[in-house]
Amino acid sequence: MEIEPQGVGAIDIEVRLLLVCQRTSILTLTSDLLGNYVYELKLQAVQAGLEHPLQFDVPLGNRHTQKFQFVHYLPTKVQYTCELTPEAVEDGFIVEQPKVVANAADLDGLEVEVAVTFEPWKISKDLSGIMKVSHVQGGIYSVKLLGTCCPPIPQGPIIVKGATSVVNFRNVFNDFVEYVLQVDNPAFMVGKGERMAPKKTTKIKVGFKGVLGAATNGKLMISCPAYGPWIWVFYLQGI
Repeated sequence: MEIEPQGVGAIDIEVRLLLVCQRTSILTLTSDLLGNYVYELKLQAVQAGLEHPLQFDVPLGNRHTQKFQFVHYLPTKVQYTCELTPEAVEDGFIVEQPKVVANAADLDGLEVEVAVTFEPWKISKDLSGIMKVSHVQGGIYSVKLLGTCCPPIPQGPIIVKGATSVVNFRNVFNDFVEYVLQVDNPAFMVGKGERMAPKKTTKIKVGFKGVLGAATNGKLMISCPAYGPWIWVFYLQGI
């Protein structure tokens, strides 16, 4: 660095602290004519705030997955731990892979992704929680998760041919649930009910036997009276 006579020089100092700490460092400027100028640098890192929140919006019975991205700066390959707060778990947020591997990074860092799924079991506009991604040397990254769950929306049309068609339906509740099945057109055939395991998808068999001149479309309606007044509607088209 060169400074003009009677001038002032400036040096940009970049510091990257990954963990909460307080420490000191020494900066020495050396001149053949003037000797050494020694500066003590006092460095402090506080806990980082929340990252930009992830917003989820799904109807009851559906799930939505997004990816949280953070930058890994260590020059070594490590494994981060992903944790949800109890409130996040209660409100339907899921991290299916609680560990994520980050390869060695260069000076610019390496972007890493964590998949987060929202599968609520209750209707609400105010579902939330926090996910924390951490490593003892890599630091802590926290993100707010915000979710909205609206009533079920109709789906379809689903093509039904003979007795071989199925409708995939997922039980998003945390218990075994008895579902009631109904159709509004007698040309379609379906069982009276299904007992479904929690957080599992069931293939509901739907048959069709058309009558000349009669309607070939209809609706499959699925309800769970023990849990609430909601009805899942699937439009059907028989061929």
